[in-house]
Amino acid sequence: MSNTPERNIACLVDTHKFNISSLKANLQGEGILVDQYDDIWLLRFILSAKGDIIKAEKNIRLTLKWRAEKKLWLQAAKEGLPPPTPNFELFAKNIASDVYGRTVDGDMINIVRAGFANPRAVLNIASVEETVDYLMYCRELLFLRCDEETRRTGRLCKAVNVFDLNSFSLSKVHAKFGQVAAKSSKLSEICYPQVIDTQVIINMSGFLMAFVRLLRGLLSSGSQAKLKLCPGITLQDDISKCPFVRMRVALSSLPEFLGGTFSQPCSKVVLNQDQGDRSQEDLKCNMIQSARSEGQPEGDDSSPLDDFKSLKTISTGPC
Repeated sequence: MSNTPERNIACLVDTHKFNISSLKANLQGEGILVDQYDDIWLLRFILSAKGDIIKAEKNIRLTLKWRAEKKLWLQAAKEGLPPPTPNFELFAKNIASDVYGRTVDGDMINIVRAGFANPRAVLNIASVEETVDYLMYCRELLFLRCDEETRRTGRLCKAVNVFDLNSFSLSKVHAKFGQVAAKSSKLSEICYPQVIDTQVIINMSGFLMAFVRLLRGLLSSGSQAKLKLCPGITLQDDISKCPFVRMRVALSSLPEFLGGTFSQPCSKVVLNQDQGDRSQEDLKCNMIQSARSEGQPEGDDSSPLDDFKSLKTISTGPC
């Protein structure tokens, strides 16, 4: 696993210690920065703001305000429970996303299976705001996973979002989908800095290219900069044709439906145990089973995160 200086937590905290101290002094003095938001949490905001302490503080204030408003949703994510909405099964059934593995340098691979998603079914019932809340709940789950790994290894862990468009149909896209994409993208950029490293779109047939271009225009500038398009159709072509895969992913970490050799249909979600093999109809990898299960992943004796300070171990590799 690579722990280069630009990802080494001990080095980064030391490099940005003045800005970290300044932020803590400003925010703790007003009583709005509680202990659970520590140096590592603040560091992500500083890195995303490229050292602009004023921008970092503005985004932190917006994030803390948003987290207070969505406290119940975020608490559910931290405890591995379904979110507080009667539409949870609707969301989980029609929004297919899960962590499948890791890149060669240790980042999470989060795969969004658009072909199993049905935003039209979701938005025919749920509001734009509630749908955004659910997507942010999913982002919190991903952040918790990355944060846990960061504190365990001492390397700043991020995630690679892979959007698999195989079997995707534009007939499932709701007119309000653009609003959801734009709002969730903007919120994610502010509230979850340094969580997404790259966004990869794969399995694009010719007619989907125009849709992807349209969707790209709805994303925040930060999200657009991270977006990569991979050529080829993984069920027909060699996945190694994708430049991203050649550089960062071992075939053993990719599921078979993306041209890899990993045969497990759906991995665990954050702190919960996978429910075993699933039938073809259940390959949505939605989170209903995972969120309801108990216990830890095999071989992991750590306890669920009580707060962001529960995993404070920082390895001190060379800067």
